[in-house]
Amino acid sequence: MTEKEMQDRMADAQTRAEKFERLHAEGVIDDALRKAAEEAGAFNPDQILTLLKGKSRLVDAGGKQVVRVVSVDGDGKEVHHSPAQAVWHMKQNKDNFNFFRDTMAATPTLAPPAKIDATTDLRKLLKDMPMDEYIKLRTERPEILGLKPLPKQGR
Repeated sequence: MTEKEMQDRMADAQTRAEKFERLHAEGVIDDALRKAAEEAGAFNPDQILTLLKGKSRLVDAGGKQVVRVVSVDGDGKEVHHSPAQAVWHMKQNKDNFNFFRDTMAATPTLAPPAKIDATTDLRKLLKDMPMDEYIKLRTERPEILGLKPLPKQGR
C-alpha cells in the first residue's frame, strides 16, 4: 500500500467518523429537546424542536455529553440553558402561549365574551311560557323566535 493510498484511507475514515459524530449529536439533541417539550405540555413537540434545534449544541461537561441551548440575553451575552430551561423560557413568552396546553387554556381567545342579550332573555321567557301561548307566538310571529314561518295549510 502506497503512502497516497494510506492518506486517502485516513481521509475517508476521518470523513466517516465526522459524519457519524454529527448524526449522533443530532440524535441526542433531538431526543433531549423533544423530551423537554413533551414534559412541558407542548401540543406538538416537533414545533419546539424546530425552533430550538438550530440554537442547540452537544457539549462535554465533566466527561458527560449534555445538550445546551445557546441564546443571547438583553445585554448581548451568550446564555446556555438546558433543554428544560429553554422550553420553560419559551412558555413565559406570550407569543408562544399557543404551543403549550396549559398556557393556551389560560389565555382568552380573540372572540368577545358572551353577553346577555335579547336571545338569553327570550329563552328565559319561553321556558316559563305555557304551551298554548308558545304555539300562538310560533304561528303569528315566528321571526321573534328566529324561525321561518310555518308552511301554509292546504293549497
